Amino acid sequence: MDLVIGGGWYGERAVRYLIGQERQFIITDPDPECRAAQAVREAGYTGSTMHGGVDVAFRAFSDYSPEYIFPTAPVHVAAGLVCESLGFVESPEKLQDLLAAIPPELVLDSKGGSVYLSLNREATCFPDCPSPDTCPVTGEDRTVPLHDILRGLLPDSFILESVQLAPGLGALRGSDIVRLLDWVPGKLHVVVGTACRCHGVVTVLAPGF
Repeated sequence: MDLVIGGGWYGERAVRYLIGQERQFIITDPDPECRAAQAVREAGYTGSTMHGGVDVAFRAFSDYSPEYIFPTAPVHVAAGLVCESLGFVESPEKLQDLLAAIPPELVLDSKGGSVYLSLNREATCFPDCPSPDTCPVTGEDRTVPLHDILRGLLPDSFILESVQLAPGLGALRGSDIVRLLDWVPGKLHVVVGTACRCHGVVTVLAPGF
């Protein structure tokens, strides 16, 4: 069983991949007529949709223990699951501390308690990039992926790898989310990141009480 969080364009792409692999899955999205749900109906495939946001996604994660989670919603899904399950909130007041630990050439943008990162800030990536060791756009070496770079820069953080299952399509391991939720309790501030080989987001969280 897999979980697709977000049923828009990227969610539809994840669903079509899963249908092709004949895998069972659940979609969570606030819109019952989202693109991903429509793709399931058009294919005549068995797949269910749960309507709602991160709260519903966390319930689906808890109930079904998915092997893979496709974080296709326009939010940092891993951080959102921590907030939903453990009562944490984004901590914008700690953002400058986070930015101080990250080289500025990696930073695309920041908002709230999150920093958006890329190894390819100045060029446009191929939409279906297979993520090779050498960037096909810039020719730069990508042997050391961004998720490993972030683990070195932020040793006290929890960085999840977005695993590439098909060109341009990544997912989180459900087992990594379980480890994340076991790691957080008892901490006053936590830094949670999600990254593939070239792109990522890191969020600083604090208890919401």
